[in-house]
Amino acid sequence: MIEFLKSVIREVRQNITWASRKEVLGFTGVVLVLVFAISFFVFFVDFAISIILGIFV
Repeated sequence: MIEFLKSVIREVRQNITWASRKEVLGFTGVVLVLVFAISFFVFFVDFAISIILGIFV
């Protein structure tokens, strides 16, 4: 088990190419913008449906 963990740590240090800080910040910005856009879209659709149902009920 110890040997396996050592090999995992060795592989993580040597073989994985990590994203740069600039890339991580860019991807984080994209995710935040999409989360806000989708949440506003869902809010407005829900609001419109509630208004439409309020007219008929």
